[in-house]
Amino acid sequence: MKKAFLYFVSLAAMMLLLQNCKDNSEKATDIRSNYVGEWDFTVCRTTFVMDSIAEFDTINYIGGISAKGTDQIDINYTECDTVSLHIDGSGNLSGFPSPQYSCGEFTSDNTIHLYLRWGGLGGGKIHVVDGMKR
Repeated sequence: MKKAFLYFVSLAAMMLLLQNCKDNSEKATDIRSNYVGEWDFTVCRTTFVMDSIAEFDTINYIGGISAKGTDQIDINYTECDTVSLHIDGSGNLSGFPSPQYSCGEFTSDNTIHLYLRWGGLGGGKIHVVDGMKR
């Protein structure tokens, strides 16, 4: 009888310990929640051919940032332009198109700056994106 009681107490103690050792990742906040939502974007768009500018304009657009997958965000910064980027737990962005020429960062929880460039063989386009969360 004493062994059964000891066994029961040991089993109960182990269950309590295991319950307290649950994975805390459930409680961790998804960094993307700081950035997801509606944003005001100012976009300077340049199209270039060889060494000359073929087109240049600046637009203002109400777009948004949404979560995608487990570590990605979609940034919709014009009616026709969306860029999907990876974001780490510190808010650092990666996975840019043309990574040798493109870059960007969240300068705070409510501001973003992106420099996006595509092209080659003497032509392409550049989007300089500045956004502020609404």
